[in-house]
Amino acid sequence: MVTPVRRQYLDLKARYPDAILLFRLGDFYETFDDDAKLVARELDIALTSKPMGSGGRAPLAGVPVRSVEQHLARLVGRGHRVAVCEQLEDPRSARGLVRRGVVRVVSPGTALEPSLLEAGESAACCAIDLRRERQTLQVGLASADVSTGAVFLMQLNGAVNEEEALWERVERELARLGAREIVLAEESPAPPGIALALARQPARSFRADQAEREIEAQYRAPPAAFGLEPESPALGAIGGLLSYLRSTQPDASAGVIESVPAAGSHLAHLSAPRWIEAAGRLEWDRATARALALSDRDAASSGAGGVSLLEVLDRCGSGPGRRWLRTAIGAPLLEIERIETRLDRVEALVRMPQLRRAVSARLRGFPDLERLLSRAAAAMATPSELARLARGLIEAEQIRLDLESSGAAALAALAERLGPAPEAAARLAQTLAEQPPSDYGMGVILAGVDDAVDAGRSQVERARSRLRELEQTLRDESGIDQLKISYHRSYGYLIDLSRGQAARAPVSWERRQSLRERERFSESRLRARELELTTAEQRFADAEREWVDRMRLELVGQAPTVRRAAGAVARLDAASALASVASERAWSRPLLEPSGRLEIEAGRHPIVEAASAAGGFVPNDTELSDDGLRGAQLLLVTGPNMAGKSTYLRQTALIVILAQAGSFVPAQRARIGLVDRIFARVGAHDELSQGRSTFMVEMLETARLLHGATARSLVLLDEIGRGTSTWDGLAIAQAVAESLAGGSGSERIERGPRTLFATHFHELTALAGSLSRVANAAVEVAEDEDGEITFLYRVRAGAADRSYGVQVAAMAGLPEAVVERARTLLAQLERQSGAAVQPPPIPIPAPPLRLTPMVDPIVADLAALDVDGLTPLEAISALYALREEARTELRGARMDVASEVGS
Repeated sequence: MVTPVRRQYLDLKARYPDAILLFRLGDFYETFDDDAKLVARELDIALTSKPMGSGGRAPLAGVPVRSVEQHLARLVGRGHRVAVCEQLEDPRSARGLVRRGVVRVVSPGTALEPSLLEAGESAACCAIDLRRERQTLQVGLASADVSTGAVFLMQLNGAVNEEEALWERVERELARLGAREIVLAEESPAPPGIALALARQPARSFRADQAEREIEAQYRAPPAAFGLEPESPALGAIGGLLSYLRSTQPDASAGVIESVPAAGSHLAHLSAPRWIEAAGRLEWDRATARALALSDRDAASSGAGGVSLLEVLDRCGSGPGRRWLRTAIGAPLLEIERIETRLDRVEALVRMPQLRRAVSARLRGFPDLERLLSRAAAAMATPSELARLARGLIEAEQIRLDLESSGAAALAALAERLGPAPEAAARLAQTLAEQPPSDYGMGVILAGVDDAVDAGRSQVERARSRLRELEQTLRDESGIDQLKISYHRSYGYLIDLSRGQAARAPVSWERRQSLRERERFSESRLRARELELTTAEQRFADAEREWVDRMRLELVGQAPTVRRAAGAVARLDAASALASVASERAWSRPLLEPSGRLEIEAGRHPIVEAASAAGGFVPNDTELSDDGLRGAQLLLVTGPNMAGKSTYLRQTALIVILAQAGSFVPAQRARIGLVDRIFARVGAHDELSQGRSTFMVEMLETARLLHGATARSLVLLDEIGRGTSTWDGLAIAQAVAESLAGGSGSERIERGPRTLFATHFHELTALAGSLSRVANAAVEVAEDEDGEITFLYRVRAGAADRSYGVQVAAMAGLPEAVVERARTLLAQLERQSGAAVQPPPIPIPAPPLRLTPMVDPIVADLAALDVDGLTPLEAISALYALREEARTELRGARMDVASEVGS
């Protein structure tokens, strides 16, 4: 046998086996059994036990109701699902066991609590459905950000032998969507390399028939209305997602009581699903995101000193603005018309500084309309949150008037979406108290708004007056002048006396609580007045809640209007932020075109420039083309370490991303031929947990870019081939460069990607003489008479002849003895070889068979060379080979002489 409370707990836990059940008992949320052990460990709180019937003592761990939000945030932040069980009736009026039920299930991807959400980041729950058909893989991806109502669909395809690359694409999409939780069918394998909270749903939820029912129940429309094909993985994904979100709804038995808000559906405000087309966006891989420090997550491991591009750009005043800016930078466009629309908005605000400042001031601290609407739809919004939502919509209408009066045509479309505010918002803004209390029944609504509310308020005032009158009557009757009536949460209203006065209490009074210095009593008339007051307070609270709930439902019914206004606010906020950065830092509007050109005049690295002292960044030009008429398709960049090669490569990619995201760019002038993909192989890191060395990771990333780059892509390569032997590295670097430049010999192709190729293999600079699409550039260095160098950070045409490695080592602080020894060894090596020791980059043509042994082998090799057909690079390689052959024969001859002398 178990106690009734224990049985109630076990029944509820059986319905939510995969969630931590917070079971409301009075002023605490308690957990039992394995949940208690987990909660005690995660929250670092005491684990106790409690008798629960003949089954013995059960492990117990609890948290106070008043502080549950902070504990909930910690549990959910660590990937746990939490089912919150409330008391569904007032314990004081309950007959027998208090009725309880789960009113919400909180998980990383379904949280609506402000303490569980980052204002500037999305918080999506995503479902994945993987299908294997012969040699192809199909991944359906459905995403819903319950906190904003945004729903997206995507389908990715790939070959079976490209499964790793396909999952990496899925990982990138999850990051762009701000995924915090993944939903999979039971028995489906977890996606490799994706470290997110994982939830399971029955496999039937992903079947086409069940998915169709889920969609029709949610949207009152068939799947075909949203472009979903029968039996497609995208259909299965949205079905599994909606089924999971519905499982987090409150119990059907969860009624409305004084302490529990009305149960509502947090799915009612979800938007219609929108398709994400990868072909319409600029793409990059994980290595590129890390190298360019696009997000905060990538910045720490990049070369940007922990600062991300988003951090440089974020001047937004609102959460929606930050989320929109993050999305824009994370998924730049390939449609010139849409990019130009964004650029028009930024330019209008750059040209109208007074309007920009006014807009920024209005948007500073602007309410998060999307998330407030979500909480309102789920009946979780407090009166103060509803007031912020309503007043935010009113403020949006005022912003509309500012935009219209400015006459800026580029902002007219946004102005149209900003108003007018729904009537329910206007009524809420006019009738809620200036700073509404958190609970109903405490003056949420102003007087004169609603007859029932006014009547409830009057009843409460009369009951309180009668209670005060009783207090005076009790003083007069008892002769105790210091008597007062106080309220205690557990005992209600009591007569409060000091220990010395307690002896004078009439015998008819009932002693209820004894403290060290106080005694508290009850009395029949006091109990009657208490019942009268609590009844009046309940009626008043019910009247206020009912009135506000009508307005709430009316406002939620206008969800599309609210979402349009929220979207306009987000776009305007982001445009204002980008305009502020552009104005302060003299950024320019880029010219976008569907060509293969890339011309940047006086370009700067936005992150490095932001961290530099005023005027401390040296700008540089970049010119790449795919037509061979002007500019090179591949630019070989040479020069010493620390001189700015990597910065030069990265700034080019960042300027392209900014331009296609719809931002002004840090350059005097920029002409951007649309880029479809960016590949950045910059920096070194390993993946030892997967058995991959630094060089192996480098080669894998290089392989992906060679297979994935198109003629419209931009490729950044920094020091390819340095992780292995010199000969191997140079051979790989040259082969990669030739491939990117269009191939060589019989393997030549029409076009390759626009490429910046930084290298210390100076032999590669000879490619500029043999391949028409290759040009050289060098980072300038000034060297004084003592051999000390100064980095100038200027990129000029031509090739560097030295890497200045020893000088850079000295600047890094290597011991002087080590530096001097390195200088000595370098000089010896240069004297021995006549130049820096390097292997031949191109094998010399094989010599013909020697027909007569009388001809010297070296002479025969020399005679066999096709001097007219050799490129400069092949010629110097052949010369190195002939010299080595001559030295070998000379050493052999000396050994023969020594042998003869010795004999």
